[in-house]
Amino acid sequence: MIRVAVKEDAPRILQLIKDLAEYEKAPLEAKATLEQIEETIFGNNPTAFCHVCEVEGQVIGIAIWFLNYSTWLGKPGLYLEDL
Repeated sequence: MIRVAVKEDAPRILQLIKDLAEYEKAPLEAKATLEQIEETIFGNNPTAFCHVCEVEGQVIGIAIWFLNYSTWLGKPGLYLEDL
């Protein structure tokens, strides 16, 4: 099932980010903290958004995204960060 992430998912989201960094052979590059994830995705004024893939009650995947804007095209867009 794919659903909108909730704040209680933050520790698992962070772990999946770190797992991806490890897979990409860049474990030291993932500097995000739990507090940053909670503030930027679940705070009062979120700057990023997250959906999770859940199987049998376990979050197994994430999609983190944010809105952007192309000055060259003069159009809004969406950037998918991690999938």
